[in-house]
Amino acid sequence: IGQHGTIYYLAAEFIPGGTLRDKLNQGISLAESIDVVRDVAHGLHYAHDAGFVHRDVKPGNVLFRLNGTAVLADFGIAKSMDGKTMATQIGSSIGTPHYMSPEQAKAEKVDGRSDLYGLGAMLFELLTGRPPYDAGDPFTIALMHVTHPVPQLPAELAWLQSLIDGLMAKDPDSRFPSGE
Repeated sequence: IGQHGTIYYLAAEFIPGGTLRDKLNQGISLAESIDVVRDVAHGLHYAHDAGFVHRDVKPGNVLFRLNGTAVLADFGIAKSMDGKTMATQIGSSIGTPHYMSPEQAKAEKVDGRSDLYGLGAMLFELLTGRPPYDAGDPFTIALMHVTHPVPQLPAELAWLQSLIDGLMAKDPDSRFPSGE
């Protein structure tokens, strides 16, 4: 962020490799999926250590550098975990319903573990080709994140179920504590 004379500007890295949504639509391998989740988890760990929660982890917000590294983008609705910036009206939920943590859906206080829940929902979709919960309207999808059990992977992917469980636990205290 800077200023040149009377012009204010924001400069950002150019990340030309498309989005994870694009890759999902074209087909993505298991190995690529694991690499993406690892990269995003590292990015989340960095953001959380800096005191920010992203609040909208989803395939459309994951971009790729030309070398294939995944980068979490669009911190447009990010919030400071100390509550001093980007205040959101109490009682309003924010995020994308397919990847929204139960606490986001209930418009409760969020921290980095909410982003990890979104990462788990995204991983579930990478592995199965479908979001963990789906319905005809956003409200019902958000409610499913609160009331439905953690989704189960197909038998051939059962060896990754503990990862899904640790990311998508309904209680934030039962989730992995960080992206590490």
